[in-house]
Amino acid sequence: MDTVIGWSGPRKCHWLGCVSRATFHSPSSLRAHIKNVHVSPLICRQQGCSYTKPFGKPCDLKRHLASVHHTVCKYECPESGCQETFSRKDKMLKHAREKHERYRCSCNHCTATVFATERESHLQNSHGQYECAMGSCQNGSRSYFSETGLKRHLRTIHRMTSDPVRHMVWRLSSQSANRTNTEPLYARSAMRPAYRDCTSCSVELPTD
Repeated sequence: MDTVIGWSGPRKCHWLGCVSRATFHSPSSLRAHIKNVHVSPLICRQQGCSYTKPFGKPCDLKRHLASVHHTVCKYECPESGCQETFSRKDKMLKHAREKHERYRCSCNHCTATVFATERESHLQNSHGQYECAMGSCQNGSRSYFSETGLKRHLRTIHRMTSDPVRHMVWRLSSQSANRTNTEPLYARSAMRPAYRDCTSCSVELPTD
């Protein structure tokens, strides 16, 4: 039998004796609360645990088991040679930030910071053979854009609209069959003055 009948908007739990102060904004969230707290309580079953209240969500119980009882240590530090493992991802990331040096990607227009062991996979997964030659980008250093990265760059930096971006990338993709993997595909436009220039690549000329 459905425990949520005649839903008319956000409400608190109507279960007799419920002390929760939460307001539930959908029938599904209220049903989950009633199931996990009242019908089939999600409680910690670790021997000797002093926390006896039910958890509203499975992820809350999992977090409790990981942080209090250390029952799961599945997050390994990604730094090569480090043997530390953690029960929670946020703890692993905190350790990595504080204990290991990370490297900023050297590609132009990329702000990613990665571990030494992740640099190769970052280049393979986030970069490609596309280059921008719009305005000052023509004189900038290599960006090694992926197709997705080039589209994002043209839209956000040069303020190009979707149709010109799709046409330009389609044209570049059709050229790739005649290029080697090491040859870049340059995105240029005859309507260059109509688009905003890239401030990070533009060089301010010295004044007298």
